[in-house]
Amino acid sequence: MLLDHIRLRVRRGIAGAIALAVALALSTAAVTASGAAVTSKKAKVDKSAVLRVGVPLNDQGGVFFDPSNSVLNPFARLWVDLIYDTMIHDTPDGKGAPGLATKWSTPDPQTVELTLRNAKFSDGSAFNSAAVKAAWERLLASSVTTIPSEIKAITSIETPDDHTVRVHLSEPLSKQWINETLRNSFWLGVPSPAAVQAGNVTTKPVGAGPYALDNYQEGQQVTLKRNPQFYDPKAQKLGGIEFVEVSTGAPALAALQGGTVDLIGNLATDALDKIKGQPGLALSSQPGTLVYDISLCTSEGPLASKKARQALQYAIDRKGINDAAFAGQGTPTILPLSPSHPFYNKALAKTYSYNPKKAKALFKQAGVKPGTTITALVPTGPPEPAISEIVQSELKDLGLKVQITPSTNVPADAVRLRPAMDFVGMDPTLFQFAFAPPVANALNACGWKNAGVEAALNATKNASLSEGQVKAAWDKFQKLVLAESPVVFTDVAPLLAAHTDKVKGIDIIYNIIGPYLRDVYMVK
Repeated sequence: MLLDHIRLRVRRGIAGAIALAVALALSTAAVTASGAAVTSKKAKVDKSAVLRVGVPLNDQGGVFFDPSNSVLNPFARLWVDLIYDTMIHDTPDGKGAPGLATKWSTPDPQTVELTLRNAKFSDGSAFNSAAVKAAWERLLASSVTTIPSEIKAITSIETPDDHTVRVHLSEPLSKQWINETLRNSFWLGVPSPAAVQAGNVTTKPVGAGPYALDNYQEGQQVTLKRNPQFYDPKAQKLGGIEFVEVSTGAPALAALQGGTVDLIGNLATDALDKIKGQPGLALSSQPGTLVYDISLCTSEGPLASKKARQALQYAIDRKGINDAAFAGQGTPTILPLSPSHPFYNKALAKTYSYNPKKAKALFKQAGVKPGTTITALVPTGPPEPAISEIVQSELKDLGLKVQITPSTNVPADAVRLRPAMDFVGMDPTLFQFAFAPPVANALNACGWKNAGVEAALNATKNASLSEGQVKAAWDKFQKLVLAESPVVFTDVAPLLAAHTDKVKGIDIIYNIIGPYLRDVYMVK
C-alpha cells in the first residue's frame, strides 16, 4: 500500500491544475504623502546564485539518476526533471507549456504524437526522436517494477522523422499522457544515447535539461550546474542548485533557520508561526489536492447505517478544523475533489453543512443512542491528532463518546482493528484504493464497494469520452460518495514551502515533493 501510495504521488505530483499563484507576494508600489504612486526599486535577479534545497535524499531508497534504474524516491523528481527536462512543462493554470516537445496531440484515444524541439544533450549530441524511442524502449525492457500502468500500456513507438514521436497505447489513455505522464521525467527522462552506450547513466547522467550533474556526494549532496547546451538560456535563472540531505520536519526547519539551506518543502502547518516570526524567511502556500478525511466502517458498528454516516457529515465543523489544525491555511470541504481540481463542482459543496441539530436527529433515526462509543484510529503525526480531538469534542456535545487509539502504523492497524472511524487523507491518485479496493486497506478498512462509484471512476480515465462526459462521471462519483458517505471529508491540505526572502518564482508546489524548481530564482 505504501509503495503504491508513493508511486502514484510521484507519477501525478499534483493531479489536475493548481489554480492559484503564490499566496505571499511583495508589494511593488508605495504611496507618497502627496498621494502619488512611486514604484519601488525592483530586486535584481542573481543569475550566479546557487540555490540550496533541503531534501531527504536518503529516504525511500536514496538517490538515482537513471530513469531505467530508478528507486521509489519521490524527491528524486526534483533533480531528474532538471537534468533531463520534460516533454511538457507544468504551468500554474494546468494547461502546460512547451518543453522538449513544442507540440502535442492525441490523434485518437490510444495515440499520442509529439513534435520535438531542436535541442542538444549536455554532451553536445543531438536530441531527436531516435533518442526518445531508445530511452523509452529501454525503460520498458528494464527490471524497474514501479513503472505506471499508462507507460506499460505502450504497444509501439514510431519515429517518422527526427522530430516526430508517435506513441501507441493498448488503452485509451492519451489524455492522461498529455495531462500528467509527459510532465515529469521520473520514468520518461531521455538520457544521451552516448551516455547509455558508455554505461555511465547511473553515475554520470547526460540529459537535455536546464542543469547538469556537477557532483554527487553519496547520501549527502547532489550538485547541479547550468547546462551550456540548453535550448533556452533565459530560463536558466540560477548558477546552480545544491540538494542537501535534510530530514523532513524539525531538522529541515532548523536547517532553514540556521542558514544551511535556502528552501524546504513538505512543511507542516505547526511550523507556520516559526517561519512567519523570523526575519529573512518567507512562506509560499497553495491549495493542494490532498483532502484529509475520516474513513468510516460501513459494515459493522455504530456507523454501519447510512443515516448515521450522513449525521456525521452534519456534526463536523470543518471551519473549526481548518482554523485549529491547519492555522487557517487549508480549505474546509465536504468533497473528495479539491478546488484546484479541474472538475471541482462548487454546487456539490452545498450538499452538507455544519448543523448539530440535524446531526442529532439523524443519529436518533439511525438508532445511535446517547452514550454510544465510536472507535477511532488516529496517526500520531500532525494534523490528524488535532482533527480527531475536534471531532471528539463535537460528538461529545451530541452525547457520543469517541475512543481514540493512536497509531504509528495505520495501514496495518486499520485492517486489524476495523475502527468505526479512521483518520487519513487521500487525493485523486488514491481514489481507486479507497473506493474500489481489491482488498481492505487503510483508506477503506471495512472494504466498502459500490458498482456505480467504480464505474464512474473508470469513466474519468477514459480518453475516448468528451470533456463533458468526463465531468459528468466525476459528478456522479462525488454524488454517490456524498449520498452513501463511506468517507467524510474535512479539509484540503495546503501545499507549503518555506524559504529565505531572496527565493522567488515558486508558482507550483507538488504534493510531498516540494516546489517546481524550473522557474525558481534568487535576487541579490
